[in-house]
Amino acid sequence: MDLIKVRQDLHRIPELAFNEHKTTEYIVNTLSQYPVEVIRLEPTGVIAVYKGGEGEYSLFRCDMDALPLTEQTDCDFHSEHEGVMHACGHDIHMTIMLGFIHEVCTLKPKKNLLFLFQPAEEGKGGAEHVIKSGILKNWKIKSAFALHSSPDYPVGTVATKSGIFFGIPEEFVIEFEGRNSHAAFPNKGVDALYAGVQFYNLMQSHITKLFAATDPVIFHIGVMQAGEAENILAGKCRMKGTHRTLSAENHKLMNRMITDTGEAVQALTGAKFRFVEVSTYEAVNNNENLFTIFRDILPADVAFVESESVMTGEDFGFFTSLYPSLLFWLGTGVSANGLHSPKFLPQQEAIHIGIKIFMELLKRI
Repeated sequence: MDLIKVRQDLHRIPELAFNEHKTTEYIVNTLSQYPVEVIRLEPTGVIAVYKGGEGEYSLFRCDMDALPLTEQTDCDFHSEHEGVMHACGHDIHMTIMLGFIHEVCTLKPKKNLLFLFQPAEEGKGGAEHVIKSGILKNWKIKSAFALHSSPDYPVGTVATKSGIFFGIPEEFVIEFEGRNSHAAFPNKGVDALYAGVQFYNLMQSHITKLFAATDPVIFHIGVMQAGEAENILAGKCRMKGTHRTLSAENHKLMNRMITDTGEAVQALTGAKFRFVEVSTYEAVNNNENLFTIFRDILPADVAFVESESVMTGEDFGFFTSLYPSLLFWLGTGVSANGLHSPKFLPQQEAIHIGIKIFMELLKRI
């Protein structure tokens, strides 16, 4: 298998969540030359089943979807889909998985393996969608594994930790509905922008007081939209944001705090408050035993870094809540152009390292 060509082919055809139709076809066509059972998922995604023995299965998962960004790399295998690009390394992840399948089918280990090409990791909960479909109940799964590209580590370095590795993300929308009036007559209106500003300031104050530096949380508003003219009180204010925590308790507390603060601002200003929870993931909780195995099996030419917990969101967390699991960072070359940057381009030399690590894991699971 020409893995460099595979990576470049996949990089050229990035597709958004649950629309990975060309990508699914490419994977299915590639898998057709191997002795695996190929199962298409709806609406997109693939499971490849390798049965080399008796007993339980180990699941290896990669993500498929891309991001709504216009690519700004200068590579000669640039995205052919305007406004969409693989800016999170999922093209690398899929290539590693296909190369891993090639090695497995060549060496024929006496193992039972599932290879999941999962759609919609980027904020659409593809992992939860696959789990809720019930398809995975067809096999008894004993463990699950995944990797993720990282521009924070050089090629040849991996990083992970036992326990909570990636936190719990929540994407949300906050709305305040007021009433327009001329700025000269503010008593005739309800300023939704003022309500939004008060809400934001109160939230920042509450977080500073309630959470210790040793128990970090993130509350971030990335979009705030209000008003239509410079001399009119805003009738609506809409905010889009995220919060991140490392525990389920703090995740619930943050949602409660948002609701309580919004209702307090509503009482203060008269602007009607609305809180919409858009999406959330489970924390990625790495199994201690699998972490120890991972650290022990690393080849001599692969450096290991014990990572800190990070506030990155990853829907692999849904798998870690069901099975003993492990996710690790795969160094793809240190770069100032990080994940989700239109200039992010992982180095292809990382592909063979990812495959090698998965093959070493097979010897111990």
